[in-house]
Amino acid sequence: MFKVGDWAVATPNSTPRIGKIKKIIKAWTDQSYLRFENGDSYFLHLCKPWSPQVGEWCWWWNDFDIPVKPELLKGYKRVSDGKIVASCLEYGRCKDFTHCEPFTNKLPSCLTEYE
Repeated sequence: MFKVGDWAVATPNSTPRIGKIKKIIKAWTDQSYLRFENGDSYFLHLCKPWSPQVGEWCWWWNDFDIPVKPELLKGYKRVSDGKIVASCLEYGRCKDFTHCEPFTNKLPSCLTEYE
């Protein structure tokens, strides 16, 4: 279900935590947990894969493109070839994207992986 590098949402309390998975630690079947890049760890049963939500700020880009500045998501749908059609951009325009990450006050992974 999860792999290193995926984005996940942990809900240990009423405030969801979004993070990129750095490590998956398997202790017992029901007690495995995910460690996010920021060092926080959450039990696996409290996590779900992250997907963009309407009203959320996200980074959007395609292979070999510079990411679009973070924008508020107004709507999206996935199409059969894995692309995401997002109506997130200024003035309601829509565009196809292959990559999406949550805006976490940091650059997207497509830029930080070259640091």
